[in-house]
This record gives sequence, C-alpha cells and structure tokens, in this order.
Amino acid sequence: MKKVAAIVTVMVTGMALNASAQEVIASSGAELSNANAQMSFTIGEPVIQTAENGSNILTQGYHQTKLEVLAVAELTNYDVSIYPNPTRDRIVFEMDNYTNMVTLDLLDANGRLVRSTKHYPSTGKAQIEMSDLASGVYLLNVSMQEDGHANVYRIIKQ
Repeated sequence: MKKVAAIVTVMVTGMALNASAQEVIASSGAELSNANAQMSFTIGEPVIQTAENGSNILTQGYHQTKLEVLAVAELTNYDVSIYPNPTRDRIVFEMDNYTNMVTLDLLDANGRLVRSTKHYPSTGKAQIEMSDLASGVYLLNVSMQEDGHANVYRIIKQ
C-alpha cells in the first residue's frame, strides 16, 4: 500500500513540478541559518510526524525545500487493455508482451485499497469484481514486481 501511495504521490508531484515552481501555502514561516545549520519552516500546514527528545520537540509537515523528480517509470512498452470502462459489475484486465507477475491494486477515491490481486498476463485475462462497490471513480494501479514499472488507470463504476 505504501508503494502504491508513493507511486501516485511521485506522479502527481512530477506533474505539478512541470507546471510551476514549488510553492508553499501557509499562514507564516521563516528561514534561519548560522554557521552550523540551516532550517526552513512554515506555520499553518498539517503536521504528519512529531519527534521528541527531552526538552526538544520537532514536528514535520509537508514543507519540502528541495524536491526533485528525476523520472517516473511507466508501462510504455506493453499493450494494456482494461474494459469495460465505465463498468457496472467488473473490469477485465489484459496485458500483451509480458509474462511475469503483475500486481493489480484497485483504490477508492481516498486512496484506500479495496481490491488487490496478483496476475500472470500469459495465463489470460484477469477479472476484478466491482459489483459490491459504490458508484464513483477508482484507480487501478498496475505494477510489475520484476522491474518496478507501474501505471495508474482511472476506472469509473456506475
């Protein structure tokens, strides 16, 4: 699940970085430095982690001063078919030109894993049952265990 979240985060971040420079929306902040250290901080962003050491407290949020996306690996050399889309009850996954195992993770709009299956494309089609899921937009993350390549597909459940 962490791998899926990381892949989606990198993809979205990469698209955002291509569109504009980094920008922080916060109510306040500063950048401090001396001969031994440098620190940047903002006030008003969500806190995601807190570390305490005696009388020192450090909270970490989403402020990233140096973030560089070098590349996003995609399944560009493989013929992937996912149908029907939109669907009412199930989707069918097919992938040509690849014989090793792939992982199919179906995520809801909040990024929660709702289905996961391992599939060998050489064995034929894979079906993912969706009849018991609510209508809405889902993401199908297709990742190849062998080399770490992945693609995310938007699925509409009617």
